Amino acid sequence: MPGPKPLVRAAAAVLCAALLGACATAPAPLASQEPDATSERTVEAPRNEETRGEKRHADRRPQLFHFDKMSVSLSEGEKANVAALAEQARSADSILIRGYCDRTEVGNAKDAAIARAQAVRKVLLKAGVPARSMRVRYNTERKMHAAEVELQ
Repeated sequence: MPGPKPLVRAAAAVLCAALLGACATAPAPLASQEPDATSERTVEAPRNEETRGEKRHADRRPQLFHFDKMSVSLSEGEKANVAALAEQARSADSILIRGYCDRTEVGNAKDAAIARAQAVRKVLLKAGVPARSMRVRYNTERKMHAAEVELQ
């Protein structure tokens, strides 16, 4: 029966074209998968001290120190930036150091994130910041390679 074969071939060609056309365009990433730095900073930022009348603590927003993707060592420039924070850190009641490593890019992300926080802690210790005031945490959810210091 020669009649149905051309129709089947035409239908198959249309189906293939539709399927291939869908593959050609990548879906846009969902907003919840890759939040922008501004929205994350707002979520992670401490309470605004100025609203409580404590202007002396207004400059204590979290400081971010960047790492290369596959590194747990601070660059010399970032070491200097951490050391520059030491004076403020010595007067803080407590210090939260959070290491970040994107788990989708690095296999041992938890260990890398902790090592990054420890690298920052080590610089602060050398600069005279008391160990008892520092706490170390990690985050492998955010798509960044950094350590953040929050003075409280």
